Amino acid sequence: GVRQLFGAIKSKWPSLRTVAVLNWPHMPIDLPVDVWILQYEYYNASRAEPWLKAGKEQWWYHCISPSGSKYLNTFIERPLIETRLLFWLAAGNFGVSGWLYYAVDLWKGWPHPKTVIKRIDNTAKSRNIFYMKGCVVSGGFAQQDRLGSSKLCVASKA
Repeated sequence: GVRQLFGAIKSKWPSLRTVAVLNWPHMPIDLPVDVWILQYEYYNASRAEPWLKAGKEQWWYHCISPSGSKYLNTFIERPLIETRLLFWLAAGNFGVSGWLYYAVDLWKGWPHPKTVIKRIDNTAKSRNIFYMKGCVVSGGFAQQDRLGSSKLCVASKA
């Protein structure tokens, strides 16, 4: 798994900095990963200490989880102070040297009510095509187009 993949990368390019998002409770110090990214609510200082003492980095991230009211997050329906406190939380933990923004364009209300999602066969793999307000959008562009504006309709007219 992770050891084989990152080991192969490190053996080919030893100076390449490797980064992995792994919500593991214990991180093996000999894992060929330079930056361990952990969802912030799983952080445990005593578990992170050996990793940091080995000269490696730890970053945090958040996504749609944690979503409970006792956790900080950047949801638009939450008080804005939460978005500021989230990063102060990381700044107050001296072992945390970075933050990963995960799926910042994710919208729980997707798909838009006027959107039709169909599966099509595209040679070797299937993918989604989104039809929205007269435009055809493939891939992830439509997810960023929450309000149905036509500026992201980059394919062809439906």
